[in-house]
Amino acid sequence: MSVFDEDTAVERLDEESWAGRVTSRWNVGSVPNGGYVLSMAGRAFTQALAHPEPLTVNAFFLAKTEIGDARLLVESMRTGNKISFGSARLIQGEQEKMRVTAAYTDLGALEGPEYVESGPPDAPGPEHCIPADMLQVEFSKRFDIRYLPAYSGLLEGERMDRAEFVAWSRFRDGREPDALSLLLFADAFPPALFSRFGVTGWVPTVELTVQVRRRPVPGYLLCRFRSRYLTDGLVEEDGEIWDSEFNLVALSRQLAKFRIPETGRGGL
Repeated sequence: MSVFDEDTAVERLDEESWAGRVTSRWNVGSVPNGGYVLSMAGRAFTQALAHPEPLTVNAFFLAKTEIGDARLLVESMRTGNKISFGSARLIQGEQEKMRVTAAYTDLGALEGPEYVESGPPDAPGPEHCIPADMLQVEFSKRFDIRYLPAYSGLLEGERMDRAEFVAWSRFRDGREPDALSLLLFADAFPPALFSRFGVTGWVPTVELTVQVRRRPVPGYLLCRFRSRYLTDGLVEEDGEIWDSEFNLVALSRQLAKFRIPETGRGGL
């Protein structure tokens, strides 16, 4: 079993509740990554709802998640022929830490017209990109991330004139991506603002939405995350995830807090 599957496993307790355990293997500093915790809720939805895969998932992070046991209270809101709707609350102790709403479907059964205004980033294959040495961060030990050559200076501590990251990514243990894991990959990169202001400070997520468009094929995922507006310490981050055959598999948007320290500068 892969680390991701093991650490997002949940056990059904009764009609509406599941038990899971948040581990430290997905920590950024002392805090579990939000996409990881969201994936645990996503796995509970796969058991509670009539359809197997996430279509769109929205999470509010109400309080810091802790390492240890967690309860997920899941409610089925409506079941249709092609989409099921549900909500979930992640509880630790007596405190609600995360509130999630979701629509689930069978991605393989979707069909209809297509229009794509812009394609994937222009990127060489992962074998021609730069492995990111971020293994001092526990969370980063779970991924093989390879940045485009254009980001070589950034990896040495330089800054860019825009807030954007583009890189290939996959699980380091070889697990192939699937629809559920896209909830994690949508939050698996440093904040895009770090490319503009340096790797400093803390950027806690307030809200995260992930739309899954199709099942990814095996291989690396090509990810692009960018931010355009920082106002009063709040920043949005828009994400695109393409699979190894350059199919668009997911879109994301999150709202986060951002504080620039008076001093400090670092590389990835």
